[in-house]
Amino acid sequence: MRLSFQFQVLLVCAASFLLPAGCTTNTTSDFKARRERLFDNGWKFLRDSIDGAGQPGYDDSGWRQLDLPHDWSIEDLPGGKDSTRIGPFSMTSPGEYSTGHVMGGTAWYRKHYSVEAGDEGKLHFLIFDGVYMESDVWLNGHHLGYHPNGYTPFTYELTPYLNPPGKDNVLAVRVSNTGANSRWYSGSGIYRHVWLNVLDSMYIDNRTCFTYTLGYSGDSARILVNAGLFNRGMDDASASVVVEVFNEEEYLVAEDHSKASLPGSGSEEISRTVSVPSCQLWTLEKPYLYRTRISLYIGDELKDRYSYRFGIRTFTVSPEEGLKLNGKKVLLKGTCMHHDNGLLGAAAFNRSEFRRVEIMKANGFNAIRTSHNPPSRAF
Repeated sequence: MRLSFQFQVLLVCAASFLLPAGCTTNTTSDFKARRERLFDNGWKFLRDSIDGAGQPGYDDSGWRQLDLPHDWSIEDLPGGKDSTRIGPFSMTSPGEYSTGHVMGGTAWYRKHYSVEAGDEGKLHFLIFDGVYMESDVWLNGHHLGYHPNGYTPFTYELTPYLNPPGKDNVLAVRVSNTGANSRWYSGSGIYRHVWLNVLDSMYIDNRTCFTYTLGYSGDSARILVNAGLFNRGMDDASASVVVEVFNEEEYLVAEDHSKASLPGSGSEEISRTVSVPSCQLWTLEKPYLYRTRISLYIGDELKDRYSYRFGIRTFTVSPEEGLKLNGKKVLLKGTCMHHDNGLLGAAAFNRSEFRRVEIMKANGFNAIRTSHNPPSRAF
């Protein structure tokens, strides 16, 4: 299906409005260590298409140790150079010049870890920001699932298959990047971050969290805050939800208190309208960011909290007037940017990603079309 001109421009603008502004999602410090744990360190790696490495008893003592993100296609090919290959480049590459004459293949990643004593009985989720290309994941020999797409994040629940605290758990990931499946440099492997989320039985699903500008008049704005609340317990529960908005200086500027009914083994999605007085608009010249914090209480007990940044802004697109940001016409100066980082390959290191956007802004660009899906926190 061919996209309309207006929708194509909106796609371009979405990247422009998010990336230069530095909009990232994160949690407040008191819940960050529990809710979102970076799971990049201490993996083992083998570039081979062996069988059986998904089982916990498999001997990986001779495997290479590394930290993620990782791209094996940018590394020198095993066996040294000859008349058909040098470094990571091979004349027998299935993708040939379209993929830079590099090799994909099949490889394995394994990680050993133990559940902390304070996390017993909680929910555990494993989040992959991106794995190229096809992947299968096992925990303690249980196949968690298969994911075929190299550019979309995905999540698996670990809870049913975890060993008790102090006992070894083994995660195994098989990645397959075979044949000529792209016309660009894709990289191979777990090339983006991996996260472990540990949550109570009642939690906020951050995949459903967003703040939307309904409009502004004078110096005040109306915003809509959305969140999905989950109850994995058997009993119904009455919850209190607190929505708070902080400015860039971290002063509380707006809040909303409400009730929510959470059915046993169920969920509820809430939407709250909040007014922000004396608001500062997000602009290309000054990308001012507020912070939404959503807190979930059962009685007086804080069960979960999620926080993320957003900008107050409006934009419209029409064939007659083009793009207007906050009511003012904006001339788009855009470009298409692929996801690889030169000699770093496809490995998505935070600093390298921010640096690329900084360079684009410094050279006058205000819009970016990402050639492939940008990383997004999956859970």
